[in-house]
Amino acid sequence: GVHEGPVLATSLATWGARPALCTVTGELTYRDLGERVGRAAAGLGPSPRLVLVEAAPTVDAVRALLPALA
Repeated sequence: GVHEGPVLATSLATWGARPALCTVTGELTYRDLGERVGRAAAGLGPSPRLVLVEAAPTVDAVRALLPALA
């Protein structure tokens, strides 16, 4: 199968400076989230595989979950 992580990252980035995630420490824009998702997806490699994602309400958990779903 084709790894869709870069497509998801690009799609997120098209929303630009709009807030994607809001936390008590600040906001993360869609552009920033797209960049983080792209880097994480690249780290997963080209083949689909089983990944473990920490289930927590954190930016890191969202950043890890999105490339795993792509």
